[in-house]
Amino acid sequence: MPARRDIQTVQFRMQMSRLILAEVYSQPLHFDLVLIGPEVLSIGAREAGSRTIGHSDGRTFRSYAACAQEVRPVGDFEQALDARGWERGFYERILLPVAVPETPQKVGMILGGAVQGGDLTGCRLP
Repeated sequence: MPARRDIQTVQFRMQMSRLILAEVYSQPLHFDLVLIGPEVLSIGAREAGSRTIGHSDGRTFRSYAACAQEVRPVGDFEQALDARGWERGFYERILLPVAVPETPQKVGMILGGAVQGGDLTGCRLP
């Protein structure tokens, strides 16, 4: 598992608009978004409204928690909503665990990426 020092954001220059970087806090488990690319912000109102992901964030929280607690990459697919809560497509996200330098087995950050697609107006996703 890479550590934060192994990730040079300049290497991701072309993908920066789609990146997510979140710090992991364990007591209680939550995630503070320290980098949210502009394309990720345009995907859903949830990311724009809060920079913290906690238990009340349902499926999003479960994805981040699985990545941090099970120390594994997590991919998911979610409905994208506009600021009014209306469906306007979907997005796929991948989350990768990043180690704490002093404790390589512990996840200290999550590096992710998200892309939007489709127009699912009026559709219901599982």
